[in-house]
Amino acid sequence: STNGTSSQGPSASRSTLIACAIGLALFCALPFLLDQAPTSTYWLGLLTQVGYFGIAAIGLNILVGCSGQLSFVHGALLGFGAFTAEYLVGNLGLPPLLAVPLAGVATAMLGFIIALPVYRLSALYMAITTIALQFILQDVFLRVEWLSFLAPDAQGADYSLFGISLSDENNYYYFVLCLVVVMTIFAAN
Repeated sequence: STNGTSSQGPSASRSTLIACAIGLALFCALPFLLDQAPTSTYWLGLLTQVGYFGIAAIGLNILVGCSGQLSFVHGALLGFGAFTAEYLVGNLGLPPLLAVPLAGVATAMLGFIIALPVYRLSALYMAITTIALQFILQDVFLRVEWLSFLAPDAQGADYSLFGISLSDENNYYYFVLCLVVVMTIFAAN
């Protein structure tokens, strides 16, 4: 058009919304479709992991895509947040609705402490440093005794949210799916 606007603007956003709605409907239907498969527990667990790694990818996209900074420590920060939330619920008895935001604050504080010296480095050295920090934090998670309750074979606490048990795989899947949708909307705005 002559005024500099695209003639496909509104229809493109409408088609994007339709595609998102179809995708969301498919992800909502997947537990019912997978229920007939002999390995449905495996696939539902895998889809749940895709969900929370997707949330981490959204955060990484904001950092790299919006600010142009390379950081490879996001995996360790994701782990730190998960460890902190489990510690607050499992050892201190806090409800998950309070523990998860507190774990987010603790993770943000750790990220800020890491960012103070790293932010002053050039892009190449920032990338190298954050890769090293990723491995250092991963090693700390495995070796520090007070984190030993979080061994890979350890079972987490049974959670419930508004009376709905998140120990049930279907409920947990839908909870993570809701978080993915909320985080995607926040990131898009």
